[in-house]
Amino acid sequence: MIHLHDGTKRVLEEVKFVSSLKRNLISLSELEKKCCVFNSENGVLKVLRGTVVVMKGVRKNDMYALV
Repeated sequence: MIHLHDGTKRVLEEVKFVSSLKRNLISLSELEKKCCVFNSENGVLKVLRGTVVVMKGVRKNDMYALV
């Protein structure tokens, strides 16, 4: 389960667990299979399903961190 800054929670299904990683990674290709679209501009990544933004991230050290 992912807790977002606005208090909402998202559940990701069919994920892979790698115990040696210190951070959880989200595969954009897996989200794309679930009909999500991505928009990235000025260091901000938005994951949309239809017209609804379901996740948002900011670029930090060449990766996007959820906000």
